[in-house]
Amino acid sequence: MAKRNLQEIVEENVKVLKLLNEASVRTLTTKELKQLSEYPGFFGCEELFDPENEQTSELREQVRELISLKAYQQVKVAPMQAHLSEDVVKLIYEKLQDFGIDDAKIFIPGSGIGTLMKAPRVLAPWISFTGIEMNPVDANVCSLVYPTADIQNTA
Repeated sequence: MAKRNLQEIVEENVKVLKLLNEASVRTLTTKELKQLSEYPGFFGCEELFDPENEQTSELREQVRELISLKAYQQVKVAPMQAHLSEDVVKLIYEKLQDFGIDDAKIFIPGSGIGTLMKAPRVLAPWISFTGIEMNPVDANVCSLVYPTADIQNTA
């Protein structure tokens, strides 16, 4: 897959932010929930939130118009936070199975958009999750994509 540029990432994020706003007034379709599950987030988009960068001011404003000030403040720090790749997550669950764990309740501080919850749907459906996420956008995405998980938006 080709590396996406900032414009493409922001466009994908804007679509998701619009869906989240829609989700507050209606039930999302299966297709829309799939779109949410592919939410790229703002990891690696440091230049977007640089107030000195005039080239990104329009993109920054698009994002700012779609979310609350509190959510925007949280989203601004997202590019600097660690994210797990799906390969690492898959390895974690394979090791749980190797150890014979067949019943688990997992607490995930900083659950993000639920990357740790994605693989278990197939690899370990017996796992239940509680996630704490400070970023309200990520917490909202996670709770919509993984409705059986207990996701809390709090610090």
